[in-house]
Amino acid sequence: MRVRGWLAGFGGVGRAFLVVLALSLFSFLWTSLFPSLLPFFSLSRSHPWGILTALFTHADLGHLLTNLLSLAAFSLLFLLLHFPRRVEVRENLSLAFAFTLFLAGAGVNVVDFLVRWLSGSPSTSCGSSGMVYAAMGMVMVSSLYNLLLFTRLSLRHPPFRLPLLLAAAPSAAVLLAFSSELLLNPSSFFSVSPSTNVQAHVLGFLYGAVIFTLLLVERPRRRG
Repeated sequence: MRVRGWLAGFGGVGRAFLVVLALSLFSFLWTSLFPSLLPFFSLSRSHPWGILTALFTHADLGHLLTNLLSLAAFSLLFLLLHFPRRVEVRENLSLAFAFTLFLAGAGVNVVDFLVRWLSGSPSTSCGSSGMVYAAMGMVMVSSLYNLLLFTRLSLRHPPFRLPLLLAAAPSAAVLLAFSSELLLNPSSFFSVSPSTNVQAHVLGFLYGAVIFTLLLVERPRRRG
């Protein structure tokens, strides 16, 4: 019961992850039992429905586990960054997280489909890495948002400056780690390799950051 109280307001994040988990496991089960379904569920210029189905389709067990564990890790980090907020604010941010996650994932695959269709490429792609990188983008924006918010509050309320700056410390650490890796080693940040859809990683990160930022701007202006 205590854990449920601590996580109050974060239901949108949990439900979004459970949807990805359930659909990914279901797809993996079917493509394992019937391997001929793998290209059918994947994205290609002849399978436009892959814009949606490919999000939950994975080439093998390692691919599946890597994406699910990465998404779980960044979802948890999102929760930790927004833990100090009131329940109603958590609910708004959680809904923004879920909306951004799926919209960014589908948006990545729309671009991927158009590129394959226009170029005539016969290749296919699958996996939820676009959503994983969208979650990373939201974590980075959340870190910057928290850092600016807590710093501003510390300037307005000098007696609480130390606790407010301590509360901003995790966000500063995440922002520093992400920014340094992105600027100094972008190939590592975006997991560049011959078998990786780097376009999906880059677009997922950008979509996640931009869409979540727009939702933050449009959110009713209340103190977090």
